[in-house]
Amino acid sequence: MLRANAWYAGRGEVTSEDFEMLSHVMWNVPEDRNKVTQIIYAVSSPEVSKALELLDTAVEVHRNALDQSGTEAGIEANEKLKKIQDRLSEVTNGGDKVEEIADTIREMKREVLLKCLGVET
Repeated sequence: MLRANAWYAGRGEVTSEDFEMLSHVMWNVPEDRNKVTQIIYAVSSPEVSKALELLDTAVEVHRNALDQSGTEAGIEANEKLKKIQDRLSEVTNGGDKVEEIADTIREMKREVLLKCLGVET
């Protein structure tokens, strides 16, 4: 499967990018998919694994802020999301996947600012 994925992407050999495909086929129940994805990235791309951990934290911060939906919750979430973004900026070798995660976290921060603090960015 990995070689086929590399070939389909126009490469002659398997790279760490090809391992992501395994996250779609190596789980038994949907609840296991995130855990399988984390394990695959821990082995194939530790940088992406770290970015995914930061994304998980950001999702929790984002959800809590929107559930509480107040100024104090918005300020706290904004500070936490900023720290997460700073830590993510230290991840240097993750390619498009890390950039995709960074975009998602930026969007979460934008939504917290808008819905909790009434600030458009």
